[in-house]
Amino acid sequence: MMGGSAYTLPFKKSMQTLYASMWLNHINKNKDNDGPNKLRNYSNFKSVFAIENYVLSCTLLQRRHFTKLRISAHNLIVETGRYTRPKTQLADRLCLLCDKSEIEDEYHMLMSCPTYSNERETFIKALSEFSTIVFTESPDLYRILMQCNQGDFELSNTICEYVTACFMKRNSSFSQGQKKPKNT
Repeated sequence: MMGGSAYTLPFKKSMQTLYASMWLNHINKNKDNDGPNKLRNYSNFKSVFAIENYVLSCTLLQRRHFTKLRISAHNLIVETGRYTRPKTQLADRLCLLCDKSEIEDEYHMLMSCPTYSNERETFIKALSEFSTIVFTESPDLYRILMQCNQGDFELSNTICEYVTACFMKRNSSFSQGQKKPKNT
């Protein structure tokens, strides 16, 4: 019996390595504009096949919102515009909750949309209590947020709370009669 595990462990490790390699190739295809682009957001910060710390530190609702944001399985117009007929061009998938004339994507929601300024202020205040991270509208900071700083449970929990607050406000805004997204 014990001799069998000498063969199965290397095989299992080999299969895990092969799967991780295939997974990474699939993710990287989405970085190209010519690729399917469904995981364009995810491919910008996910490079290792491993469980993320936010899965262990956040509530179920927070994990759902954060995961949906990371993999673009949400109702932001950048995503829903893909499914309209005719397909809404990317440049026309603008945020309906502000007047900045920017595409309503993950970055816009978290980093610059004035609709979420109160949520952002709460997030920045919470962040300053345990971190030296300075909030700026930058792709580098966005990447850090999406990676949950790869291991910091307090940071991941704070980010997940922020993302959930943003989605809750967005849903509330549309349900209270503000502009209805054309693409949802």
